[in-house]
Amino acid sequence: MVKDPILTSSEAAKLLGMSRSTIQLLMDEGVIASWKTVGGHRRTRKSFLYKWDRRQTDRTCVDEAILPAPQIDPEYLPPLAC
Repeated sequence: MVKDPILTSSEAAKLLGMSRSTIQLLMDEGVIASWKTVGGHRRTRKSFLYKWDRRQTDRTCVDEAILPAPQIDPEYLPPLAC
């Protein structure tokens, strides 16, 4: 059985190269799946981080693939044939 370690918000931040406060905000907003211990400390699983990170990468690739339409100056448009 493959283990899926439980991580603190600090460990998650270090793994993703982000600040702890950003990770905590994402956890509190439900963007990254997590839970709080009885003492109020945030926890997540390593697999949750990989799923979230992969979705972020996929979105970036899609955003880069969609280019805005070029702006055309109306003066350079050919006249319409009626």
